[in-house]
Amino acid sequence: MNFKLSLISTALLTSFSISTFAETEQAVDTNTETLEQINVQDTGIKQNGYQTTGTSVVSKAEVPVFDTPNTVNILSTKLLEDRKPESLIDALYNVSGVSQANTLGGMFDSIQKRGFGGNRDNSIMRNGLQAGPAKNFSATTETVEVLKGPASVLYGSNAMGGVINIVTRRQQEEGVKTNMQVGYGSYNTLQTEFSNRVKKGRFSSVVTGSYNRTDGHRPDMGFEQYGGYAKLGYDISSFWKVWGDVNVTHFNASNPGTIQVPLIDNDSRITRGMTSFALENHYEKTSGGLSFFYNWGRHKINDGYQIGKEPQKSHFNSKDKMLGVLRCRRIPGN
Repeated sequence: MNFKLSLISTALLTSFSISTFAETEQAVDTNTETLEQINVQDTGIKQNGYQTTGTSVVSKAEVPVFDTPNTVNILSTKLLEDRKPESLIDALYNVSGVSQANTLGGMFDSIQKRGFGGNRDNSIMRNGLQAGPAKNFSATTETVEVLKGPASVLYGSNAMGGVINIVTRRQQEEGVKTNMQVGYGSYNTLQTEFSNRVKKGRFSSVVTGSYNRTDGHRPDMGFEQYGGYAKLGYDISSFWKVWGDVNVTHFNASNPGTIQVPLIDNDSRITRGMTSFALENHYEKTSGGLSFFYNWGRHKINDGYQIGKEPQKSHFNSKDKMLGVLRCRRIPGN
């Protein structure tokens, strides 16, 4: 008898539950509205004043910066325009864990990241490619990305503390933009920079030139630098694009030594250049690229001599060349 009652009770409870669920489901359905599906694709850096969102080049993953476990700092275009830094270290002044290393008298960009790095550790990139020892910050710079910590191992063992990537400008809207900056200061210091950006249909170009000099604050001291940069791009389709660029910088520097031990003819004549060609694709689910690059340099350095001693009979002369191919494929994170 108890067994039969249990079956009857179970049946009644089950039917009551099904009936209640059906009534609830019907009530919910009457108040439900169908929403249009929205697909959001986040690729590239989005800027809003000093704030930057989106994905960075230096992290090598199309994952929004806020969602990546890596430490990535991005200096926006607005920030760089307002601060008007004269060099890469000036631009990175407020970035934590970054400091200036030996620049050889201001001739190279030399940045330490979390205590690691120098002027020849190949940890400074330009559009994702190794820039080599040179002064890479100029009017062509759009944003600066800093990757710190163990994720920098993606760029090799020399980049232990981090990697700095300089992203150059690209004309976004149709038309032509030309800018020129001239500055003059104490010690006969002159700074000039010219830039021209063009976008017409699928074609885009950037051309810049600069000349900087100073006599310095001591006798037998001086610095002179001039260089140029050009970049041409073409959008094959909405998914594929091809571009090439070339950057050449030459500078002359005279170092008078210390006040206690002055030097004569401590001069440097250095030329650095780089060129690259890339084919890139950007799809909703994946993107990638194939890049060819060639960097070169020529160095003539006289270590000078002290007053009352013989001039140096031998000078340092060197040439270096580096070329390679980079292939990358990015898959957005889930």
